[in-house]
Amino acid sequence: MQSENGLYFVFRSLQATYLIYAGLGETINLYLGALIDNNDSFDIQTDANMVHAQNPNSILNNDGTLTKSFSGDGDSVTKIAAEFTNSGDFSVASGSVDFQRTFTQTSDGTLFVDIADSDFDSFAITQGATLDGILDINLAGGYTPPVTTTFEIMTCNTCSGTFATIINQSIGNGTEFVPNYGSNDVTLEVMNE
Repeated sequence: MQSENGLYFVFRSLQATYLIYAGLGETINLYLGALIDNNDSFDIQTDANMVHAQNPNSILNNDGTLTKSFSGDGDSVTKIAAEFTNSGDFSVASGSVDFQRTFTQTSDGTLFVDIADSDFDSFAITQGATLDGILDINLAGGYTPPVTTTFEIMTCNTCSGTFATIINQSIGNGTEFVPNYGSNDVTLEVMNE
């Protein structure tokens, strides 16, 4: 890999036990089908992008915990141009992550989504998304959304599959999140139970 500031990280395959990327907004260029396998913890502490620089497509497999824990201004987006497969835990603590290739969540994967009023996690997938596994919803800051409120948590060129399990689907007070799986998006609508 190479960052724009001249630092070079060159590898064809990386089996990660613990990774922290804390650059200052640099771009990570993925060359020649780079393969990144995260088996433990990968913390993105920057708004840097992972850019696909040469064919074939690069691959990012998450079998551990992948977190974006930093955003410079709270609304910053990290773009990942790699085929992404989540078989572990994936969450965004600050900012957002967009996937410029495919997004696949296996039956072992968990996608964490925080919802706090009009501020909620939403993922844009440029190509296709294939869903399975767990969706874990967290209502942050004591927020209780009113009935008929809809949250678009994912957009994609083509969406297929469904989350097998939804944790915290029940909101309380007789309301719940109802997932709607469209061909180009996934939404959560607040409805009476």
